[in-house]
Amino acid sequence: MPRASTKAASLADGPTLASTRDYWTLHLRSEGKSDRTVSTYLRALDRLDGFLAERGMPRTLEGIRREHLEAFFVALAELGNAPATISILFRALRPFWRWLEEEDEIERSPM
Repeated sequence: MPRASTKAASLADGPTLASTRDYWTLHLRSEGKSDRTVSTYLRALDRLDGFLAERGMPRTLEGIRREHLEAFFVALAELGNAPATISILFRALRPFWRWLEEEDEIERSPM
């Protein structure tokens, strides 16, 4: 199936990590975050999105639950990522979910 069709199907179900990425970037820039911080936050978001896609897990904002994020962090550890790396990814994703709550995109953060 062509990638565009996959993306369209996901958007029909609601906003996804990928569909909110540009707005998240804009928000981070409007807050004056450094290029390095923005890059770290976006890399974490992209890694999570890739993980969910690879495992056939939900990618819509409302579909992502705590257990999906826990599976992501466990998989990172099992792949040999250092605890510091996992901590950075965790701390980079937490503001994203908080922002989604503030924007009324989700009712409750899965973090």
